[in-house]
Amino acid sequence: MAMVKRDELASFLNKYFGPYEKLAGESEMVVNGLQIIGGEEVSRVGLGVSANLEFFQKSYQSGCNFLIVHHGFSISRQLVNNIPVPLLQERLRFLYKNDISLAGYHFLLDHHPEIGNNVSVLKSLNADILGNIHGYWGWYGDLPQEKELSEIVSLLEDLYHHPAQVIGREKRLIKRIAVVSGSGGPDIEMAEQFRENSIDLLVVGDFRESHFGVVNELGLTAAAFGHYNSETVGIKNLGEVIRKEFPSLSVEFVDVPNEL
Repeated sequence: MAMVKRDELASFLNKYFGPYEKLAGESEMVVNGLQIIGGEEVSRVGLGVSANLEFFQKSYQSGCNFLIVHHGFSISRQLVNNIPVPLLQERLRFLYKNDISLAGYHFLLDHHPEIGNNVSVLKSLNADILGNIHGYWGWYGDLPQEKELSEIVSLLEDLYHHPAQVIGREKRLIKRIAVVSGSGGPDIEMAEQFRENSIDLLVVGDFRESHFGVVNELGLTAAAFGHYNSETVGIKNLGEVIRKEFPSLSVEFVDVPNEL
């Protein structure tokens, strides 16, 4: 399998996500892009959800030396306050010792209007995409026709490979769906936009205790499928984009199963 230059791959990713960088900067503090610079030649790309040691070790064992994740490093608070974090040091040490590059795309893999975690789910349901929700993190759209809640939940369980947790009103027929992966439940500060946009079903990764009351007060139905599983979608789609651009480059999704 042929190699490509690290900087060539990084430049391609910068260009691919470039149109949404300004929005990412306005929406979060986490740096999107190349975070750790490894070897000049990329032998194999490893894709994953989170930058943890098990993912690094599995990727290295598979021969990957350029890693791309959804949840990259967010270490600004530790640096500013000079907080020693041994686990973070171990993770960094492993990457530097093995000359591995790491790139992270948090907001960009949630928001992206073509391959993102959220719009992709709506597309899989053949929904008509209507716009953003929950800031610019999520998307919502209308199904071609109303469907039974149980049918939609079953389709999404197959997509996410994770059982659903359903809370709220549990409307029988669903037309308008919003998808906000990860911890995308309706905080009280953002709650009204779900009512204003007449959302029938909200699809998220996980719930917090406070979401239960908000969902019930909105008259909303919400379904969670696991934070990790809800955020495997975009990174896998990005892998297909990379394969298309670099046909000779080996790319694999490195799974670190996580029920949460």
